Order: sequence, then structure tokens, then C-alpha cells
Amino acid sequence: MIEDKFHDVLIVGSGNAGLCAAIAAIEHGATVCILEKAPKSQRGGNSALTSHMRFAYDGIDDLVPLMDNVSDHAIAQIHDSLPQRRQADLWDEIMRVTEGQSDQDLLQVHVTQSLETIKWLRSKGHQWVPNTSDKTAGDVIVMNGGGFGLQERSFGFLERNNVDIHYDSSAIDLIVDKRGSVTGVHATTPSGIKAFRSSSVVLASGGFESNPEMRAKYLGPKWDTVKMRGVPYNTGEGLQMALSIGAHNARRQLDKLPCFSTRPEPPFIQPTVIAKHGRPRMEPVRIPIWNNGRHPWK
Repeated sequence: MIEDKFHDVLIVGSGNAGLCAAIAAIEHGATVCILEKAPKSQRGGNSALTSHMRFAYDGIDDLVPLMDNVSDHAIAQIHDSLPQRRQADLWDEIMRVTEGQSDQDLLQVHVTQSLETIKWLRSKGHQWVPNTSDKTAGDVIVMNGGGFGLQERSFGFLERNNVDIHYDSSAIDLIVDKRGSVTGVHATTPSGIKAFRSSSVVLASGGFESNPEMRAKYLGPKWDTVKMRGVPYNTGEGLQMALSIGAHNARRQLDKLPCFSTRPEPPFIQPTVIAKHGRPRMEPVRIPIWNNGRHPWK
């Protein structure tokens, strides 16, 4: 078996979660390696397909530093549209759309740390722009360039810092030593199966929405027949690898998961949510979901 060089941190997956983990590790002086299942031309995961990050803020003074060269007119429009989204407001929004099923401990972290996280992204070269024309978006500022721009800027940062990124490389199992510690992963690569060893492993490989068998197993009958949107690479290997070595399942029932969506096709054009963040629900007819950030989610 081919052995790759040792790294301090090995990250499986290059969506926004994986890239943020890589950037944070670099900040602390670690050497980093990223394994990405997709080819370079399709890198970025579902993060590249989004456009919004919803976060709490106390007023317009929290938003202005996130934007470059914003006009007074745009600032006034933002203030008139949504002058604040307090932590309590964000909590209530998420609890409402999830019908109270959100994990409260995780939600507390999200609500209290969301603005600081956005400020951290800003410090890494990301910027936001006013979004006052689309009244259905629910956000008054959006990422410049959307999720694709976010991801490309992060990839550029990592490439400038000489991070090793292996494309077309799919992790297949975790390497565990005699003490039970995870010390790396085995992965299929264009040159064969390789062992990637590290002091720490971060699994940021997404969910299983592109795996029909896992959808049917964990979501219920007929979920394997749903036409999916998004990238085709989220097939659940990261979850399966973790569970196979005894990782704790945060929920006893895996039927309370982020929503999935059908592919928009004519003649239907009305955005319709059939499953928000929480327990997915099957409908008797195929209706497209418009989940690209332009729905008010209420």
C-alpha cells in the first residue's frame, strides 16, 4: 500500500466546513492535508451551490464592516428592511421551521457564535454585499459571489499556503491503532489505495443525500426514488466510517435530518417546502423544492 506523507491534520471533504477547519488549523501552525472525493472541476460540495448564511446581529453597525464600499443609500435600505436579527430572533426562526426539533445545545452554539464566525470569515478575505432587491431571501446581505465565490476564495487561501489537496480521492476507512486512536484514513486515489496518516482526522464529508440505499434505510420507504439536487458525492462514507468504529450517534432515530429536495421541473414554478430542517416528510405528488436561498423559510 502506498503511504502518503504525514500531516498534523487530515480533513476528509472540502465543503465550507472542511475548508474552515483547514484554515483554522493553518492559523495554529499545523500541516494540513485535504481529501476530496470530487474532481477539481467539481470541488466545493453543496457549499458552492448556496448563497446565504443566516446569522444574528444587533444592528446595522454589525453589518457594515462585512461589506466593501457600501453606499449610504444601501445602508439605509438594509436598515429599513431588517435592522436587526437578535440571537433570540434567530433561535425562534430556527425552532419555528424545525417544529421544535433542533438540538438545543448545538443551536445555542450556532446562535451565540454566528456573528463571530462571520467576522472570522471576513478576516480571511470574504465579503458580503447588500441584498435589498430580493424580498423573499430573508437576508439583507449575501456572500459576494455566493457559495461558489466563498469556496473559491477559501481554496485560493489554502493553495497559497501550500496545503496538500488530493482530488478524486475517496476515504474508505479509518486507520485505528492498538489503543483505539484514529491515526489516519485509507483512501482510493487515482494512483491506487493510499494510507494518509495524521495526528488528527476531521470528517467533513457531508451527509448521505446522494445514497438511495441510505435514504431508504434511515428516512423511510420511497425516499430512494426521490430525484435529488446538489452534488452527487455525498454518499455517507464518512458517517459509515465513524459508526463502524463505535462513534456515538447523536440521535437514536435518524429520521430527524436536514431536508432533501426534488429537482425543479416545469410546469411547476411555485416554491413549496415539504420538508424543512427537521423530520423529512414524503408527499403523494412530486413538487419541486426551491431551496437555493431565495425562499423566506416561513
